[in-house]
Amino acid sequence: MAGLADLADDERCRILLGEVRTGLSAHSRALADTEAAALLSLRPGVGVRVATRPAAWVVSPDLTLGVHCPMPSRSGARRDGIGTILSRASLTGGRMVQATVHTGVVLGRSGAVDRRQPWAHHLARPGRVEVAGRLRADDLADGFLAAVPDGVPGPDLDLGAVCGRLLDQVQESPLLDQRLPFRAPRTRFRFALLPCDHGASGAAHVCRVSFVVEEEMVRVLRMSGSVADLVSVVGLCEDLALHDWLLTTVQRVVEGSRVRPSGGGRLPHQLRPVIDHLLHLWMPGARVADALLPVWAGVEQRSGISRQWENLVGWIRDQLALSLLADLGRGAG
Repeated sequence: MAGLADLADDERCRILLGEVRTGLSAHSRALADTEAAALLSLRPGVGVRVATRPAAWVVSPDLTLGVHCPMPSRSGARRDGIGTILSRASLTGGRMVQATVHTGVVLGRSGAVDRRQPWAHHLARPGRVEVAGRLRADDLADGFLAAVPDGVPGPDLDLGAVCGRLLDQVQESPLLDQRLPFRAPRTRFRFALLPCDHGASGAAHVCRVSFVVEEEMVRVLRMSGSVADLVSVVGLCEDLALHDWLLTTVQRVVEGSRVRPSGGGRLPHQLRPVIDHLLHLWMPGARVADALLPVWAGVEQRSGISRQWENLVGWIRDQLALSLLADLGRGAG
């Protein structure tokens, strides 16, 4: 991700746009690391990255895609962007699959950006889109983060479409048996990092964070700050998206089991796959850079995501205990 690192040093503008989509791998069991590595070998000759702690995590090589299209804007200003976007897929715990697409944006403030550059110039700067003409950073971010129905094509830069296709590619791979332990919808997590007017140079500084649940399956994170390592921001957003998906999925399963009680003290059958496949994967902030952990804490303080998770897990454990007591009672009888 050298392009993102270069962008962080560009004094003209530091804007990061991206989207993460999270879902369940279409396989009857969690994949072993070797199986996950084969699934995510998306670039021939380039290896995947594998980590085993605190949970198994496999990430594909970065994929580069050239783009030349109008940029989104809330005001409707039409400014073309040209450059490249980066995407990657990852698998956590052999079970949760994510697709991430992101790019850094340089807004035109000088003749160097306003002039059309050859493609070699852009290919040498992966993950960077240059905008010709004047466009305000907040206008760009507002347009990008605005909720757009999934699957609705548009003329503007559409990171979500690229993200969705990559997740389709992984989930529909012939290496998966397409036997889901339970059905779980995808979530969309859109994010933007804008420059901070009073951030301290040389140190990571995020001064404003807004996390909003736009729709049932759409989340939006908007940040303002000065972060030299933009790659770490992408990692933060992937971690937030993963845990938001975990909470959303388990919450839906619990709600379904509550309206269809099993009776007789038996554990609702809908809860068994959640216990087997998901509960042990809750590790917020485990792969987030230390400098960005306060952002996680800020989102937690406003949304109460961990408190909601603890309540859900407590209820599931209560159901499991009741089920065990009922089984013991039947055995004694």
